[in-house]
Amino acid sequence: MKTTFNLIKENQISNFENFTKKLNYDMVNSLVEILLKYKNKNIYTLGIGKSSSLSSYYSDIFKSLNLKSFSLNLNNLTHGDLGCITKDELIIIISKSGNTEEINRLLKQSIPGCKVLITCNEKSTLSNKVNLTCFIPLEREGDLFFDIIPSNSSTNFLMYLNFVVNLYIEKSNFNFENYKLAHPSGDIGFKTKKIREFVNRDITICKNFNLSNDEIINLLLSSKNGLVFEKDNTFYGILTTKDILKYYVKENKFDLSIYELINKNPIKINNPDELMINKLDLVNKFRLFKFIPVVEKNGKCVGILDNSLLLDLNI
Repeated sequence: MKTTFNLIKENQISNFENFTKKLNYDMVNSLVEILLKYKNKNIYTLGIGKSSSLSSYYSDIFKSLNLKSFSLNLNNLTHGDLGCITKDELIIIISKSGNTEEINRLLKQSIPGCKVLITCNEKSTLSNKVNLTCFIPLEREGDLFFDIIPSNSSTNFLMYLNFVVNLYIEKSNFNFENYKLAHPSGDIGFKTKKIREFVNRDITICKNFNLSNDEIINLLLSSKNGLVFEKDNTFYGILTTKDILKYYVKENKFDLSIYELINKNPIKINNPDELMINKLDLVNKFRLFKFIPVVEKNGKCVGILDNSLLLDLNI
């Protein structure tokens, strides 16, 4: 005898397979084309009950695409909020049944704007009152006992949104820089930051390889972090007080030229335009290193990694 746990596993697999099998390109593209048409206008989302939460989520995701999206409250619409909607704007209605009585009554009024219905019911009554209906496949709900609790349908609305988002990004040429502008804070904000944004440019670069030991030491003492050596305008190596102390004090090698102490293969980060998130393993491994050079693709050193900025983000 199958347990409830195993039955719900079968239910979830069946729901996913049914959704992906029945969903077709036109079901997604029809909404994407509407979003592209109204991308510079206000886009409103509307839902009742559990669909109200989906409406808010759709609106928030649209904001991530830099769309001017707002979730409407049905109770407030007929008490003045209808006045904010114009004929050049878009209203997206989310309703599992497509028969929601409150929305039916609302649409009987003369409401401006292009209206789109997203529903799981191909024979919904609301379809006759909107400009476009987008159908979301649903076999049955996820509760085995009543087939009423809108769990699978909510999941399918979210899966449908994944298709819409990706197709919209492809067709609108929405890029990473667009996304980054709207997400400067939080974990997403960090993940969109480039290494260049964590660089300390207050470094001393030495291109003279004819200085005496005393001159190099004085130059090093005047530097806040250490010395970066360049040869032919490309990164050559670094020198820190630790390098000098190691040989002149610990190993008592006072006759050695300081140029021989230059670390030509230090831990360094190439390509400052790469995302910092891609270098976290390296940063965490050497986070106690105070002098990690950041080098451009052309070999030019732009500065050192500023650990204090990373500490501020609790990285």
